[in-house]
Amino acid sequence: MLRSRTLVAGFIALTLIFAACGSDKKPAASGSGGSSAAANVKTVKVGIMFSLTGPAQSYGVESKKGAEIGIDYANEVILKDKFKLDPTYADDQSDPTHGVAVFEDLASQPDVAIIGGATLQQTAAAVAPGADDAKIPFISATGTDPTLTGASKYVWAPIPNNTDQGAAAYATVKKTANADVKKLAIIHDDRNYGKLNTESFKAEVQKDGRFEVVCDETSPFGAQTTEPQILACQNSNPDAFVGFVINPQGTVFLKDLQRLGVTKQIFGALGFADEALLGAAGSAAENMHLTTLLLASAPINDVQREFVDRFTKKFGVAPVNNDIYGFEVVTMIAQALLKANDTTRDALNAAMTDLKWTGAAGNFAVKVNHQAWGGVMTTAVVKSGKMQPVS
Repeated sequence: MLRSRTLVAGFIALTLIFAACGSDKKPAASGSGGSSAAANVKTVKVGIMFSLTGPAQSYGVESKKGAEIGIDYANEVILKDKFKLDPTYADDQSDPTHGVAVFEDLASQPDVAIIGGATLQQTAAAVAPGADDAKIPFISATGTDPTLTGASKYVWAPIPNNTDQGAAAYATVKKTANADVKKLAIIHDDRNYGKLNTESFKAEVQKDGRFEVVCDETSPFGAQTTEPQILACQNSNPDAFVGFVINPQGTVFLKDLQRLGVTKQIFGALGFADEALLGAAGSAAENMHLTTLLLASAPINDVQREFVDRFTKKFGVAPVNNDIYGFEVVTMIAQALLKANDTTRDALNAAMTDLKWTGAAGNFAVKVNHQAWGGVMTTAVVKSGKMQPVS
């Protein structure tokens, strides 16, 4: 009887041991599958270059922050379980010559599949030939001149071009101008940014017929004062001033207006949607109306809402307009990678054609000239150095 009980006890013990062994194998198999899935995620090196120093630093630093959020969003949402973007960040120093050197260094690395960024238009223009030479796609954060992207096989841009920006600036004037505003004075820089924005704006003025441009003055890019241009326009007795200049010249323009005692209504294009510029201008920017790609307090879609949430969580502050630039550059890269399902440079470049996606700034669709803009530019008013929605 004792022996029988001993045999039964031994049998039960062996059964439990085998059961335990079987139980151990199941999680191991599951874990092995997870490791296999992770192993199948291919890492893709991307180069990201912005102006982290120099005159355009306020734009570039914010764009880099946006790109960082874009990398996280792309890896966790767009490319999940397929690819992983691995960024190399570089500083173009707000200088086209240095920008070319940075671009060539990134392009010379065989494992870098694609490059994005460039804060200034002249830097993007300087590196564009190198993109064609190296046969590497370049997603420009400032390719706002359609002739830049249209002339290159490998240069693309997801942001509004100068024509789009000029038209949006006019929409802002039309929406927010005081009833007594009829005559407009324009101050713009001498780059394609200023020239093409102005041409587009004036075309809208002529088409609509509500306003008249009575003065159009050019201020050399980087000028330390816009006083001569403002005084020249004052002779035409305008009701309002419109600016197509960027920081630091934008700050100079606003402070010059205030110093000269100009109390007219002031309007600005997308280049003014920089809170570093607005903060530096102080009270000179108060009540200015402008266009922006982002008002963190009023997201336009779910992607922008998630962008704002992720950015705020990571950096402790809400994002501003220039943060969107870096985010959309990375989003475009991720969408092309998803479409190509291939990490080679030529495959990624080919995938850009007819690419469509929804980003934080709206819906995008690549057109013949390699421009993808189809999003939303919002009208804002400056209050205490911050952009606020216009009611």
